[in-house]
Amino acid sequence: FVHEPTPIDFRCRHCFKLYDAAATDATDSVEDEETTAEDTATTSGNKVIIHYCQQQRECAHFNSDYYLCNECAMALRLSDAHETVRWRTNARLTDSIAIIDAAVQSAKSKQQHERNRRKVQTETEEKNTKNTQNDVGDEEDGDDDDEWKDVSVRVYFYEQQLERLQDHLSGEQRQRLRQRLEHTLSTMKQHLATCLCGNLFVSGPSPIDYECRSCFHECRVEQNIYVCKSKQKCEHWRNHYYICDACSISLRASTKFKSETERIVDRLYGAIQFMADEFQQEMLQKMIQIQTPETSSSSSRADELKIFSTYTHRLHSFERNFLEQMKAHIPLTSFEDIRHSQFKRLQSYVLNVSSHFIDERYRFKSQSKLLIFGFIRQLYDSIRMNADVDDDDDDDDD
Repeated sequence: FVHEPTPIDFRCRHCFKLYDAAATDATDSVEDEETTAEDTATTSGNKVIIHYCQQQRECAHFNSDYYLCNECAMALRLSDAHETVRWRTNARLTDSIAIIDAAVQSAKSKQQHERNRRKVQTETEEKNTKNTQNDVGDEEDGDDDDEWKDVSVRVYFYEQQLERLQDHLSGEQRQRLRQRLEHTLSTMKQHLATCLCGNLFVSGPSPIDYECRSCFHECRVEQNIYVCKSKQKCEHWRNHYYICDACSISLRASTKFKSETERIVDRLYGAIQFMADEFQQEMLQKMIQIQTPETSSSSSRADELKIFSTYTHRLHSFERNFLEQMKAHIPLTSFEDIRHSQFKRLQSYVLNVSSHFIDERYRFKSQSKLLIFGFIRQLYDSIRMNADVDDDDDDDDD
């Protein structure tokens, strides 16, 4: 290897950490008992150092972005000069998955520590004090979330490297490394959201505007997007099953179904319930604003009615881009139950609330109290719809 202060952002292909060219690397400047003057110079005033093959473009691994950070390059100095390419490849891949396993255990420990801290806090603190500390806890959760994101991406790049280097391994070595990787992935799946196919997500800034297929919010370019790490191999990825930051966190607590069918049914019900709960909360806030003279006088008719067009669009997108696509993946009875007893009922409910809202707000009709009292209680049990949806007619229309 040769080394220099890195002119680019790069990912070390041994520990798989991401390094920023604009950052400084204070840890690499700490000298140990074996550090030489030359080694100290590699920190170049705490600049991040990149190590790469001295043959550069003549090396196939250099052309595959096989770079090392300073810490990993120093750790690999004791390699045997007579070791074979097969031995070296197996040893380095084994060391890499061990480093990733340690990162997974660290993320698990921090997550469990935070949960224990919150549990004790909830039991011992008064309400006001607890709320204040919970704000701090949310920031800590964000740190933990960043650590899980980092581990997920590192595993993704490790899989790519294992695939690229498999020709340099024996059959036994490939099997052993894949078993080790599967064990790591199984551990991570217990703590992270997964795609409908069961594989983990990878995340990064989105290159496009997209719609989350869990909450159906519209997300913009550069906002984080979560996609299946299998990408083209995953049918759901090809059908644009992407989720946002918030949903990736909320889905961590979801039941970890082993069956894809059960996972899909659970996500369909969850999406409907999320939209129903969110619609109720936003309508409640809207009613409070309308009853406040200052807010009511400054809000336009378009602003007041925007909520109904928003949720009408989300429900339409749910049916077209999620529910209909899953028809071939779940039993027909489950599909019919979700569509008619859950989705159509929520759709009718939104239409009824919007109709009564317009009647009371702009047509001065006061006979309906649905908006003020009905939806605040229970969505499905306490609301009697003015008109039932005719399922047969809907099928004919379809």
